Amino acid sequence: MKFQSREILIVFSIAFLVSISPVMIRWYAYGIPGIIGFPVYYHQRIADYIISGTFNWYDPLSFGGRPYTYPPLFSFMLAGFSILGLELGGVIMMGLLGGLTAVICFLLARELIGKKNAFIAILLSSPAFIFLFSHLSTRSPPILLGLLALYLGLRKKSWWLTSLPLAFSYFFHIETGLIFSFLLMLLNRNYLGHAKSVLLALLAAGVFYAPLFLAYGIPQPNAVHTDYISRGYGLESFNLPYFAWETGNNYDNVALLVLVLSFTGFYFSRNRFLRKWFMLSIILAIVSTRLLMYLVFPAAILAAAGLYQVSKKSKKYGKFLLLVFLAYSAIIGSWMAVSFGTSWPTKSETQALLWIKNNTPDNVTVLSDWAHGHWITGIAYRRSFIDGYAEYAPQADKRVSELKEFYRNCTVPQGYGIEYAYLEDWFLKSENITCLDRFQKVYDRDQIYVFKLSAG
Repeated sequence: MKFQSREILIVFSIAFLVSISPVMIRWYAYGIPGIIGFPVYYHQRIADYIISGTFNWYDPLSFGGRPYTYPPLFSFMLAGFSILGLELGGVIMMGLLGGLTAVICFLLARELIGKKNAFIAILLSSPAFIFLFSHLSTRSPPILLGLLALYLGLRKKSWWLTSLPLAFSYFFHIETGLIFSFLLMLLNRNYLGHAKSVLLALLAAGVFYAPLFLAYGIPQPNAVHTDYISRGYGLESFNLPYFAWETGNNYDNVALLVLVLSFTGFYFSRNRFLRKWFMLSIILAIVSTRLLMYLVFPAAILAAAGLYQVSKKSKKYGKFLLLVFLAYSAIIGSWMAVSFGTSWPTKSETQALLWIKNNTPDNVTVLSDWAHGHWITGIAYRRSFIDGYAEYAPQADKRVSELKEFYRNCTVPQGYGIEYAYLEDWFLKSENITCLDRFQKVYDRDQIYVFKLSAG
């Protein structure tokens, strides 16, 4: 038991440090202010409202103002860590989540593949693991809770105890709760116990979701979702190169060697649940590239089993193969940490958005592409005309149509209080926007522009 505790402490410590490394690189090596990502600024802003005591279940900035309809637990948890500062608190929170998730996955691997080895450290070098726990991903806490529910189920704990983490997972993200509920039903032959766990979790989740759905209905696809797909922003279906970090162009995927070894482990493994978990994750990734992140955990465990089998069958080169694998893990993890840490928003983008915050009236609406909308609200703290939070978005189809009309002929949408526009040079060229000379350019730095428009 003492040896296992030491192993757990080592896994947790390494995972914690790996999880916070991209932001540390971002802040202290490259001097880029702010956290990493796009919708992360939405959640950080809501946490800021909670801290200041102004949160009243209404978002005054997204789409110019809308009811708050997002599962609330993530922002409240983030606000709780604000004693360390809003940004640093969020980084520490995600590091702790990363450490705990690595530990639970380590323990799951011990149950599923029955090997006392440290190969599960592959999690730490997988791009999807770093992606999940280096920015404010709302899927990270429910993934930890879902893995904990699986572990408790494997250990044959009481059904009501297993239901607790599963229930809390729904209050972070309904998609993740549903996926792990289904996985729990596949876990073993304790169908009645698992069914009771899932039912209790669903009843608890209904406390939030039933009133929400009664008030607003089930979220429906709209033009923002369509644009997600057309731009390849994660909702598109099967795209084979996306499955591996080295061949894809996104962060929520697995390293190529991990993927290869996972199929090797699948061949050798006789654990029925692990094989089902892996196949379900493959199917989810085929359905939508955004669901690739769920593949990392069964892939990592199977990769550990695969590496063990390969080294066992090649005793002469077993240690050499392990060293090669560890070197690969270190290289791919470092590559991912630097790449993700220096991604969006860049230093230039952040400076432009802070300029808007400091040089425009508080009550204006700023027009931008929807992909940059969360920065308008979360960094500049100005109303967005449109942003990436598409569920229950007011007039989403109409606004997308008006935004595209602006790109064609610079017609400013009327009735929204739009006075400024945030645009980047690469985007102007990609959309062939050539009519902006009719507006006053009030910010021009590093090919990022802010235009003063007529009040709308």
